[in-house]
Amino acid sequence: MEKAFTEKKKAFQDANTEAIDRILKAEGKNQTLKGKDAEIQKEWNKWREETAVHAKHTSELRKRVAEDQPIVEISCQDQRNPIDTTAYEARRSRRRSRSTARSRPTPAPRRRSTSSRSSASP
Repeated sequence: MEKAFTEKKKAFQDANTEAIDRILKAEGKNQTLKGKDAEIQKEWNKWREETAVHAKHTSELRKRVAEDQPIVEISCQDQRNPIDTTAYEARRSRRRSRSTARSRPTPAPRRRSTSSRSSASP
């Protein structure tokens, strides 16, 4: 997701480099743009806003992954074959899993009755 977003933004920048330079200079001088530059400025502002939102979202996801890192490490811990959990790409699910198993107390074993049984000899 991050890679695709960055590639689209870069393609827009590459296609409009000169106009973006003019836009940045005009914004620095508080000048109003007209025509094609105004259209590109509008689109460039959308990219800036989306970049900020995307950066915030990415930061939040990285924070969550970092919070879960100790749990992952404990879950994967094997002294004979250590795993570098940072070498894997993480995905966080929005769904929480829950167990549907129910525990029941184990019934006590039944005792055999030894009352009036005796071995009879013929």
